[in-house]
Amino acid sequence: MSSDVLKECWFPRGRSLGWCGLRAIGWLTTGSPSFRAASPLREELLAIKRSEVSLERVRMRAEEMAAALEDAKRVSRLPEKVDLARVDQVLKRIRSEAADRHFGGAPGVFGTDAPDAPTAEWRSTS
Repeated sequence: MSSDVLKECWFPRGRSLGWCGLRAIGWLTTGSPSFRAASPLREELLAIKRSEVSLERVRMRAEEMAAALEDAKRVSRLPEKVDLARVDQVLKRIRSEAADRHFGGAPGVFGTDAPDAPTAEWRSTS
């Protein structure tokens, strides 16, 4: 794992390395993403958020996870490169299906029950 990726996982907006690292390890080893923090990971992350875990312990845990992430990367079932054409095809099918449902008045979250689109707003990063 590059140090830039580690930094991004260490200090993302409100998330810890535990969230990024363990999600990535699971994805690499199983080939399927999971975005739900289950116990005991959830409890560990909440303890960190409540400042119940020392910074030294969090750093040690991050180093453990970085090593586990490297191991998972070596044995990953995922392909080396993304099949961009396939991703593009799937995204186009999803967009087309969502549009068909929305404009066709079909029931469900992509049709008549869809929420209003959020209002776009500009937020300065400086």
